[in-house]
This record gives sequence, C-alpha cells and structure tokens, in this order.
Amino acid sequence: MRLNENIHRIQSMMGLIVENDEITNRILDKISEVGYENLSKSEKQFLDNKSKGVHDDELEDVLNIDSGYEFNDTIDDLDIKFIYDETEEWDDDPVEYKHVGDLYVEDDVYSVSMYTDEDLNVHSFDLHDGEDFVELIDDFEDLLLEFFKKVGDKIKQNMI
Repeated sequence: MRLNENIHRIQSMMGLIVENDEITNRILDKISEVGYENLSKSEKQFLDNKSKGVHDDELEDVLNIDSGYEFNDTIDDLDIKFIYDETEEWDDDPVEYKHVGDLYVEDDVYSVSMYTDEDLNVHSFDLHDGEDFVELIDDFEDLLLEFFKKVGDKIKQNMI
C-alpha cells in the first residue's frame, strides 16, 4: 500500500496524468525506491515533458535502453546489430565501466565488452567468438569503435 500512496502523492505533486505506460511506471517505482533526486537527467526530463504534454521519441528511446535493447547500423555494407546486456563497474582506480552484450555481423555472433572511462565515454572494446578474442583489420576496428562510441553515448544518457 505504501508504494501506491507514494506514487499517488508524487503524481499529485507533479501534476502527472496517470497513464499505464512502462517508462512512467518504471520511473515512479524508482522514485519510490531511491527518491526523485536519484533519477537520471533523462528520467527527470521525461517527467518534466510528461507534465507539459510533450512527447520526445528520442528521449523515450534512451529511457528504454535495458537488457535486450538493440542498436543497429551498417558498416562497410555489413548489417551490424549490438544487443545490450548490462553495465558493470570494471575498475575503481581509475573508475571504469564495462558495457557487455552481443554483436551480430551478418550471420556471425560475438560477445562484446566495451570499456569506458569514469565519464562513461567508450574508449576500447573486445570481441570474443566463444573460443578466442577476435583480431580485426584496423580500418574495420576503427569503424566498430565509432559505432560503439555511439552506443555508449546512448547508454550513458540512460545512466546519468
């Protein structure tokens, strides 16, 4: 009962219209668990937009990043898809994070670890084919790093 009371109180305070949408419900649950001040910038912007009746597809995409979220692109005429799994703290001195998931390049599947600095900017990645780490041609590796930097930027928007 306490959760429903908190959600109702927050909705009243913010003037939100109650809609049964996943993003709003997830954010309201988070407020109930950790408080409004611990929301990401994107989550706060979403609630502000919602209270004003503003719809932002790009912001909703950012907030929908969760395990299983797909990022798609084409590199050198190859269709690639990265399916995000999770982010974990990788090191604490200096602080680094690791985003992991699966990369699909045409019919091949690789496990990916993207490494970020403390500001969550991707600076490197590893590909693993299930048996060994994969060595890439330098040009293709550079293009993939650019792709992963874009993926990292979207994930970062969801985390900050």
